[in-house]
Amino acid sequence: ARGARPGGARQRMRSALVVAEVALAVILLVGAALFIGSFRTLMKIDPGFQAENVLTAAIYPRLDRGRSSGDDLPDYSARIQQIVERLQHEPGVTYASAISGGMPMGGSMSITRITIPGRTLERADSGISIRRVTADYHEAMGIPLREGRFFEPADREGAAQVVIINESAARKYFPGESAIGRQVGINGDRTIVGVVGDVYQSSLETEPRTEAYVPMAQGRTIFSELVIKTAGDPHALVPQVRAAVLGTLPEVPLRNVRTMEEVLGRRTAQRRLNMLLLALFGLLGLVISP
Repeated sequence: ARGARPGGARQRMRSALVVAEVALAVILLVGAALFIGSFRTLMKIDPGFQAENVLTAAIYPRLDRGRSSGDDLPDYSARIQQIVERLQHEPGVTYASAISGGMPMGGSMSITRITIPGRTLERADSGISIRRVTADYHEAMGIPLREGRFFEPADREGAAQVVIINESAARKYFPGESAIGRQVGINGDRTIVGVVGDVYQSSLETEPRTEAYVPMAQGRTIFSELVIKTAGDPHALVPQVRAAVLGTLPEVPLRNVRTMEEVLGRRTAQRRLNMLLLALFGLLGLVISP
């Protein structure tokens, strides 16, 4: 009888381990199911733009290390506009535009201060995301116009300083009234000419924040990204895009050529991988359990 005790203890330990393994496998499967549910909810979120048939490409000039700040930095606004105008005439291009300050889902963002004449804004309320864009940017991205107008080619240097804000900014700074025609201070005094829909900028899990768009031609631009809406396969336009950039900025390589669908897919790839790993480990735990 005394010799049977160790065997009984081992059996109980083995049974406890089996129970623990099965419990862990069930927890992993439940976690995977929850991930699947939240992932499905995530994929139903409207990002605020239309990713289909949109090609993007970064134009990042190499800067001289001795020229690092302020007015000493070069301004590429005019040459970016030349590239955009050339692409607008290419077959298969519906809209050609450019943006500086970060693409939606690109992981970067610029923040500036907004002031409103006659009002005192708390420090927490005075920060606003800012992006410089060329005309047709919102059309290329399929960002809807809620009020007013989009930018036009006439919104250039020397013309009236204008700005477009998103719905979140309009609700926050002008609740219950129209923002069109109102004056704000955003990198200078500007008139609001349009209100556009909110866009998820950093990820689908982070709510859109207040945002302003200013014409690229009304300020200094160094780094930018082309945004091209195509009638067919966006990748088919890559040779024309390379040629347009090479013809205007031969010293600047074209980087990060990808579609907006690819950009959006990469932002959800990690969540998809976590979901699959949880499900896989859960199933393996059930299969190998004695």
